Order: sequence, then C-alpha cells, then structure tokens
Amino acid sequence: MLEGRSRQHLTCAIAIALLAIVSASCRNRATTRQQYIDSGDRYVKQNKYAEAVIEYRNAIAKDPRYGPVRTKLADLYWANNDPTGAAAEYLKAAELMPEDTEAQLKRMKMLLLAKRLDEVREESEKLLEKDPKNVAAHLLHANAMAGLKQYGHALAEIRQAILLDPTNSGEYYISLGAVQLLANNPEEAEAAFRMGAAANPNSVPAQLVQAANDWVHGRVTQAEQAFKRTIALDPTNPAANRALAVFYLGSNREAEAEQHLLAYVKSSPTTPVRLTLADYYIKMKRVDEAKKILAVVEQDREGFGEARSRLATLAYDAGRTDEAHKILDESLARDPNSVPLLLTKANFLVVEQKTADALVRLRAAVNAGPRSVPAHYTLGIVEAREGNNSEAIREFKEVLRLDPQSTDAQLALAHLNLVTGDASEAISFADQATKNRPRDPVARALLVRALVHQGDAKRAATESASLLADFPKRAEVHTLAGTVALMKKEPVAARLEFERALAIDPEVVEPLDGLVGLEIAAGNGAKARSLVEQRLAQRSEQVGLLLLAGRTYYETGQPEKAEAPLLKALEADRANASTFMLLGQVYLAQKKVDQAMHEFEELLKRDPRSVTAQTMVGLILEMQNKPLEAQKAYEKVLSIDPRAAVAANNLAWIYASQGGNLDVALELARVAVSQMSEQGVANDTLGWVLYKKGLTLEAITPLELGVAKDPRNPMNRYHLGAAYARVGEAERARQALSEALRSQAKFEGADDAKRLLASLTR
Repeated sequence: MLEGRSRQHLTCAIAIALLAIVSASCRNRATTRQQYIDSGDRYVKQNKYAEAVIEYRNAIAKDPRYGPVRTKLADLYWANNDPTGAAAEYLKAAELMPEDTEAQLKRMKMLLLAKRLDEVREESEKLLEKDPKNVAAHLLHANAMAGLKQYGHALAEIRQAILLDPTNSGEYYISLGAVQLLANNPEEAEAAFRMGAAANPNSVPAQLVQAANDWVHGRVTQAEQAFKRTIALDPTNPAANRALAVFYLGSNREAEAEQHLLAYVKSSPTTPVRLTLADYYIKMKRVDEAKKILAVVEQDREGFGEARSRLATLAYDAGRTDEAHKILDESLARDPNSVPLLLTKANFLVVEQKTADALVRLRAAVNAGPRSVPAHYTLGIVEAREGNNSEAIREFKEVLRLDPQSTDAQLALAHLNLVTGDASEAISFADQATKNRPRDPVARALLVRALVHQGDAKRAATESASLLADFPKRAEVHTLAGTVALMKKEPVAARLEFERALAIDPEVVEPLDGLVGLEIAAGNGAKARSLVEQRLAQRSEQVGLLLLAGRTYYETGQPEKAEAPLLKALEADRANASTFMLLGQVYLAQKKVDQAMHEFEELLKRDPRSVTAQTMVGLILEMQNKPLEAQKAYEKVLSIDPRAAVAANNLAWIYASQGGNLDVALELARVAVSQMSEQGVANDTLGWVLYKKGLTLEAITPLELGVAKDPRNPMNRYHLGAAYARVGEAERARQALSEALRSQAKFEGADDAKRLLASLTR
C-alpha cells in the first residue's frame, strides 16, 4: 500500500512538475514575444529603423499569428518608404484580426494602392453595414467608386463623410474637388477646393490645393499668396517648400526658388530631394555647388547611378566627351545594371550617331529596369528614329501600361500609327492625348491629321474649327483648316487658309504646296511656278521646297527645269524613293535617258563612292529594261553604304522579280522599310517579297500599308489583291484587283491581275 501510494505520489509529482514546466514555458514564450515588441518600440523612439524591424520580426517568429505586432511592423515599413513590405504585413494583420476595424481599414488602403478596386468596394460596403458612421470607410468606398468611374456614388460618399465629420471637412472637400475634376466638372471642383481651404485655414494640404488651383487657372498673384500662406503655417513643411519652389521655377523666377529647395532638403534629406537641388544648380549653371551635392549622393547606393550620370552629362556638355565616357564606363563596371547609367550612355551614343550601340544599351536598360518608364520611352524614340515602327509601338504601349496617363507616349503612338497607315488607332491615341492636354495644339493638330487621313471630313472640320478658334496665330492650324476645306471641296476657303498660314510663317512648305496644288488644278501652271520660284529665291536649301519645285515643273510641262532642284534634293536626302522616281520620269519626259546615264557615269569617274550617282545609274538601267545590269549597280551602291534605302528596296524587288535569293531580298526590303516606312513603294516591296516566300499572312500588313500610302499605284493594289486571293479573302481580292485595273489599264502585272480576277469571278 505504501509502495502504491508512493508510486501514485510520484506520478502526481511528475504531472505537477510537467504542468509547471509547460506553464513556465508559456510564460517565457509570452514574455519573450513581448520583450521583442518592447525592444522594437524603444528602437522606434530612437529612430533606429533597421533595429526595430529586426525586433518586430523576432516577435513574429515567436508568434506568427499575433496580429498587433504585424501592424507595428507594417506601420514602420510604411513610414520608411517600403510600401511593398507594408502592404504584405497590413494584409496579414487584417487576416489575423477580422474584427479589428482599424486593421481592416489599413488592408483596404493597401488594396486601393494595388488598384484592386472591386475588393475595396465590397469590403468597405461590408464594413459600412456594421458601422454606417465610419468616415474612413465612406472615403475608401468613394475612392473605389471613383476608380471604377462611378463618380456620382463617389461624390455621395464624400458628402456623407463631410456630414459625419464636419471638423475635418477641409480634407474631404479636397477629395470632393478631385472627383469633380475626374467627372469633368471643373467649376464644381474649384468650388470644392475653395470650401476646403475656407473650412480648414490652418491645413497645409488644403491651402496647397487651393494655391495649385489658382495657378492652374492663371491667377498667379493669388496662387503665390496662397503658397506663401502654407509656408507661414509651417515653414519647414516639405510639401509646402517643394510646391513654392516649383511655382517659382515655373514662373521663371528661379532665384526665389533656392531658399525653398534648401528648406526642402533640410526637412527631407533623402537622395531624390538632394538630386532635385543638384538639378536646380545645374540649371542655374552653378556647377561646383551641384557637384558638391552629387558627391554626397553618389555615396548612397540608391543615388550612385543618378549622381554619376549627372556628372558624366556635365562633362559631356562641357565638351569633355572622353572624360564623360570614362565616368560612365567606370560606373557601369561597378553597377552594370544601373538604368540611369545605361540611359545616359545610350543618349551620348545617339548624339554621336552610333545608333546600333545605343540600342544595345537601351535594351539592356529595359531588361535591367522593366518598370522604368524613361527606359521604355527612350528605346521607343530611338526605334522610331531608325524606322523600326513595330518595335517603337511596342515600347510606347509598355510605357502606357506602366503609366496610363503618359501623354507623350499617347502622342508618339498616334504619330506612329498615322505613319504606318492605321488612322483608326491614331485617332484613338490622339483622342486620349487631347483629353489629358486639352490646351495642347500639337495633340489636337495630330488628331485633325488622323481624321483627315481616315477621311472623316465632318469631325475633322469640327476639330479643326475648334483648334483654329483657340490658336489663330499658328501656321499649322491654318494649314490644317485649308486641308479640311479641300476635303469638303471648298477651294476658296482652302486658298484663304493656306495664305493665312504663309502670312504667319512664310518659310513653311506645306501651305505653299496647297496653294501650288490649287493653281495646277485650276490650270494656272505659270502661277504655280511663280509661287515656287519666289520661295526658291529666298530659301533654296529646303529639301521639301526643292521637291515641290521639281514636281511643280514636271506637272506643269517644264521637266527640263525639274532636274536641278531634284538633284539638289537627292544630295540632301538619299532615302526618298519618290525623288529618284520623279527624276527618272523627268529624264523620260525629256527623252534624255542616255544623256543622263552618261552624266552620272562621268560623275562616278570623279567620285566613285557617290551613292546618289550610282543609284541613278541603277534606276536608269531599270528604265531601259536591263534588270541584271541594274542589279549590279545597286549591289555597288550597297557595297558603299549597306543602308542605302532606295538601292536596297530596288535590289530586293529585282531579286524577287528575277528569281533571286528571297532570303537576301527580305533582309534588303527590311533595311529599306526601316528608313522609308512612310513610302508606299518600300512597304509594297517588303510585302511582295514575303508573298513570294509563301509568307502570305505576314505579307498582307505591309501590302495594305503600300496601298494606304500610295493608293494611286495600281501595282500596289494588284499585289494586295493577289495576297487576299491566296488566303481565301475572295471579296477583298476582287475589290483590290478591280480597283487596280480601273485606275490604270496597262501596268506591269496587269495581265496577271486580269487572269486572277477572272478566276475569282467564275
């Protein structure tokens, strides 16, 4: 019995001991977690960010499901510009504390930043069902509804917040004004901004918004007074000092901006802010002061590439190109993936006309910084300059994906789509640009050009009239009005607008071209020539004017006078196939092809590397129906200049027509299109080579561009019809072939076009 009691007693003792151990362990665990939290809190008070993060993470490691510490860590991330880390912790905290309203609100703010608008809408509505008077929930719901373009609901929610919390209504009126702007109610927006400033006269944000609103509406004096009030409220406020500095810089009062930039740096001594001050000193040509700041910035890992890029640019602008490249090359050796360094290097190479090397650097910048808007935008600019339109379009679309409000990218896409013949897309992007910049004459002029290209005379007239009312002193605006008048068959109105354009800017060629065209159409050849000759006497070097002169002489029956200006134009621009072709027609009209051949051959004896002379030799040989000899001439041109566009185009055509190497022909056609993308002949050649290779689906787009850019050429329509027929688009094929034969009964390929059309109509 004693033994039994002893065993029982021992068992109880062990159980009690185990409970004590477990209890002690629980106490130790709770204490350890709290110790980490307390330690993190102390580090926060001491502004020791890194140490506090470590302590809070230790606490989470001890108890991953303890929500409050995750909120502390998220708050710390947010305060120290780490939105990604903050978002992750806020979302986790809300998951762990579903009944904690504050945690749920912070979660919704993160979802709003991530543009997960439907989730914010749903969750804010659930919260409002539980707590209809929660002001923060009303505002989050308003933000979600505004993002979903349901502006009426958004405005109602903000007004409810104002009723629930009138003491803070100044802040809410700012939100109300912002939504009114989105809803295209500028007068209501301005009223809301004024009410916000009046409701909270001591609020820096409210006063800043009012100041900015005054500035936007041209009330410069009131804007300056409002900006100064914000400084009086809080002399060290970073946003206020930055805003006043921007105001002075934008008002061409740079000297007054300095004190506010210095205050901005003092209150926010971060790398981006220091770079703002350095850029100011660079703009003011106070290079030594800029260099002192950059010397500090380059010590920071975040600022190294930005600082070194600026130092290299300073050297480059001063003419010390070797030093500038050395700075960049040494910096890239240390940080080969620095986007600012790669972009600056590429820009130098573009200036030095080393475009291929620049593209290598730009593509490296895009790979290193796939979310860098400047990298994608600069790559798009250079690709477009090289004639790589599809690649440029891809880059500008990526810019818009990253920054949907980038008006520069919208304008670039509008222009590129206009160049490549897609007027519908051009109109779409131009519309977006004009909504973002309703007072930008460039954007609005581009929209009118796209509408003209599409043939939408009614809307083109409406947009042109509005543009003319807003910008009556711009030559381009009157030129466009004249072009629209021609579309509407109103020659008198067109003449008046072209004359007004020339009165504003006598040097532009486009309105002169319009006037010359009107005179030729009216049978006044002498008057047309007189208009051109008057301008030639003043501006004989303008390439566009030289082309106009050559065409005018040819079309008014004086081909002998066309030769000189066309030759001069070719020397200035060797990539214009139309000029070569027109010059060939001029020689044919004068029946002096043999004489012209002799002159160009003599020129080649004096200058064997003359691309223009050798190209003309090839062109004349083609006119004489000597394709094999023309082929040799073009091959000589390309041995001198592998990117000679006209020779590349014509040689590609000969290879495709005479059974040559189609792979080589395709490479040549692409070289030609890269430099002559706006010319129908180059697009047609590329499409026809693709057709010959059996790549018919790929051929259709360039063939369509060929027709769009040169609709009067029956060969282009014949080629397009053949491609449509091969892919089974019978109706479109019949239409293209019929139009080709209707426009001109005899042309190279006319017999084939007739046979193909007959086969489609059986």
